[in-house]
Amino acid sequence: MSARYLFLLLCLTFFFSSCAEEYDLLDTTDINTRVQDRQDIETPEELILLFYERPPGTQASDITVRSENYGNNEYRIELVHDPVADKSYRAIRYVLLARLRDRQWFVSEIRRSCKCHKKPEPARWQPGRCG
Repeated sequence: MSARYLFLLLCLTFFFSSCAEEYDLLDTTDINTRVQDRQDIETPEELILLFYERPPGTQASDITVRSENYGNNEYRIELVHDPVADKSYRAIRYVLLARLRDRQWFVSEIRRSCKCHKKPEPARWQPGRCG
């Protein structure tokens, strides 16, 4: 291998590892128990809004929901609450990986990350808690 090839490989490794998404994994038991007997949840957006109960006083415009269908009724559903009415948190993000089979949802993974009020800006998505 040439030095040029090794340098390129090192740069690509650094680039992809620095862009890796960091998050906490949450337990899926509660949401799966809540939806196991329900067939009235028709969209990914309805599923994540059932999972994330909007705090009192939160404006609907502070919550953004996006979903992506990976095919075969498997979805990546993202909810971002920004701004959060908290001194430490600027934003909270949840990502649900879920599938829909015969009008029945199953959540395989819940990812949580947050942006903290930090200086200097911009804050970045990170796992854990803001303190």
